[in-house]
Amino acid sequence: MGAEATPGLHPLARILGSATVCLLLAGCGATQHSARLGLHGGKVTTIVKGKQLNCFESPSTGTAKEEACGYPGLHNTGPGGEGAAKCAGYPSEAGKTISSSGEVREKEFTSKLTISATNVTLNDVCVIVNGENNYEGGAAQGIVISASKATVENSVVEGKNATNESLTEAITSENSTSPVADNDYLANCSDCLMDDNWTAENDFIWANGLPYSEGYSGGKGKGERAHAESLYCNNCTASMNHDTFILPQGQTATTIFAATNEQIGGGGACSNKLSVTNSFMVGGGFLIYECGNGSSVGTASLTFTGNDVARCTTTPLVEVTSEQGDGGSQCKGDKTYTTAEPLKDADSHGFYPYGGFYGTASYTYCEASSTNWSGNHWDDNGAPLGC
Repeated sequence: MGAEATPGLHPLARILGSATVCLLLAGCGATQHSARLGLHGGKVTTIVKGKQLNCFESPSTGTAKEEACGYPGLHNTGPGGEGAAKCAGYPSEAGKTISSSGEVREKEFTSKLTISATNVTLNDVCVIVNGENNYEGGAAQGIVISASKATVENSVVEGKNATNESLTEAITSENSTSPVADNDYLANCSDCLMDDNWTAENDFIWANGLPYSEGYSGGKGKGERAHAESLYCNNCTASMNHDTFILPQGQTATTIFAATNEQIGGGGACSNKLSVTNSFMVGGGFLIYECGNGSSVGTASLTFTGNDVARCTTTPLVEVTSEQGDGGSQCKGDKTYTTAEPLKDADSHGFYPYGGFYGTASYTYCEASSTNWSGNHWDDNGAPLGC
């Protein structure tokens, strides 16, 4: 197929005979030793052939397993590496515009914070915003960066809850160059990182927010539900290393949804340059969209290496139809999927049987010479993860 290879196929189409599916389903080429835990391996973390396995734990109960494996979690990111524990003790004030370079430390902001000066660092800061209007009339945002060389580190950015007070965007890079997120705790957001040029390292990104276009009424979302992804960008460059990406909803992408020419309706040659390495991820629709809506690889490049991906394993694995009418897969033989209970068939190993509800990758040019997809494995047994 070569440099203009077709994007990764839908996993349900692959089942018809692709050798890649063999890797996705069971890691067929794995040795008995490398997969000795089997599909129902022990609950404790395990090292097999140098790979740390069984690292998954749902954040709803904690992230001790992820942290034991050395990945970012609820309790080793944010201020002092203590998650959100220190936030309540910080001086609290309303959000504002930061218009002078320098460092802001040990404060809590209760509404949107805007960075308009270059070389600003937020360190040990908590931005906890009530996104009560969700995205009616505009996004509910935590931090907006509109200047270059901004860093958010050792900080918490989240909505006040995951539903009627959740954020559409936790941190947005508007017209910014070189934004950095390092050792941050992002939660109760749908598009947790937004827009271009991100370098994200050592972050815990829990894209569990459920904002609706018309907010909530009587405890129920009204209007259109926001898409969810750890990072959304368009015609972009992004580097993500040693992060934890958790997306409960079975839609869009766990790590990056990188669109192509969205401003003109999508399509055409792709130019996204993406790197996702040494990270732990679970859930979403697909793990990654390299070139969403693109029609050719163009000048795009993708490095996807050394990642640990969790999946549910309780059989029977079944194909299901979502509320949107498209097909995905679940564990436990349950053939229904609802946004109200997206994880009802999750188990102790993960959310969906192929990483995401739909599979591994979409609009991704797996066989292009500009793609480096290697060293990725399933968290339950260490079997290799194909593109």
